[in-house]
Amino acid sequence: MIRLLRGRVAVREIVRGEYPGEIWMPSRDAYDVKTHRGVVIAKGEPAIVHGKHEVPHGFEVGDVVQYHFTHLEKGWTVPWPEDGEPVTYVPQENVDAVIE
Repeated sequence: MIRLLRGRVAVREIVRGEYPGEIWMPSRDAYDVKTHRGVVIAKGEPAIVHGKHEVPHGFEVGDVVQYHFTHLEKGWTVPWPEDGEPVTYVPQENVDAVIE
């Protein structure tokens, strides 16, 4: 079992056709991709700002979210121990929206 650190989220990217009604298609060119969509697999405790205030996540495990990177995607994408499928670790603030 993995326990994510505070302010971290594990997201499994959705590729075209995996989500009903999906019309968004990511480019595989790293310079073209600005945002991604994925399913939240796990989340840590809420981030803390100014040393004392928790920032709520605004999403739950299982939600489909739109997110972006402020770091290299390849370095933060690894197999999830429970099923071996790739997941990406992103900071909580990189999750931009919940897709409903």
